Amino acid sequence: MGAYGVVGDPSGMNALADRLVARASDLRAEVARMKKRWRDAKVESPLMDTAQSILDARWRQLGVNADALDGTAARLRAAATRVSADITAAERRFREAQRRAHEEQIRRQQEAARTQP
Repeated sequence: MGAYGVVGDPSGMNALADRLVARASDLRAEVARMKKRWRDAKVESPLMDTAQSILDARWRQLGVNADALDGTAARLRAAATRVSADITAAERRFREAQRRAHEEQIRRQQEAARTQP
């Protein structure tokens, strides 16, 4: 369905998972850029040490958030696989029911033809 995905639509669910993985990658890349800029600043002072501690904690949390996005994407992909399998099984059951109904209809027609004079 849509680019954002809809639960119950395996292709949409996978598209949403792709977006989550991309955002996690973007987040990690941004953290790497921020760390590089900070390292390149080369300013030392007690205030900068405090700022470094605060930033390190924030960067760790952003890494945890990126990991959570990847984990959510993996669960979403697994759910999409299950939904796809369920859809395939339901379609197979539907086709089998149609086949049986058609065979029963033919059997009744043949039976009716045999009983008619």
